[in-house]
Amino acid sequence: MRKLALALLAVVTTIAFVQAQEAVINSPVRTQIDEEHTKWIDHVMRSIATIKPGMTRKDLSGSSGRKADSPPARRKDTSTNIARSSR
Repeated sequence: MRKLALALLAVVTTIAFVQAQEAVINSPVRTQIDEEHTKWIDHVMRSIATIKPGMTRKDLSGSSGRKADSPPARRKDTSTNIARSSR
């Protein structure tokens, strides 16, 4: 009898928990927050998609006046200068 009572209590508790969780998930406030978060993620993903190899921090900040869609300016390769100066 005790096992049956515990099993019944577990089932009732699980059902109540699931219904309470669904009420929180489907609340209007939660839906609005989810929409705002989805828009933010969309904005970030689109921004990330504009990053091209060779872009500088200045290019990324947008202060260079160059459009993000245009190819980045090539940077000088300074690795040979560093190697020569360390000798």
